[in-house]
Amino acid sequence: MLYELSWIPDLLEGKTVAEVGNKYDGDLLGKDHHQAWHLAAHKAATAVQKVDLDKTVHLSFADVDAKYYVNQVAGDLLLHAWDADQSLQCSLVFANNMAQTLYDIIEPQHKGFAASGLFASPQKVPKTARIQAKLLALVGRREPAV
Repeated sequence: MLYELSWIPDLLEGKTVAEVGNKYDGDLLGKDHHQAWHLAAHKAATAVQKVDLDKTVHLSFADVDAKYYVNQVAGDLLLHAWDADQSLQCSLVFANNMAQTLYDIIEPQHKGFAASGLFASPQKVPKTARIQAKLLALVGRREPAV
């Protein structure tokens, strides 16, 4: 995720993937993982605060607006944070508005994401399930039984 986070400032400046090239290849963590993460997160957050969300961003698969790109990365970070917590047998609880926003972004595209292998097939959850459970099910994950 540090690799993905590191690209944000360059892509939000309007650079193409080819222009960025191999800038982020190699060991981005170094000896101080905490510092490396915080530096990349600070640079990314600063770039996001400054960008016009309607600006075109050149990704490897398409040109999209900055809002789409920022939401995509934010969703990746959120879902992978949940994955990491599960591996540590912890429970990350999303803010309802955050889960709802991400659900609303992914839901119209979930079949394409699943077909591409980006996400596992959606899981079934009751219609009355919390939005976090619905979001996780949509991307092929299931909350552990309590």
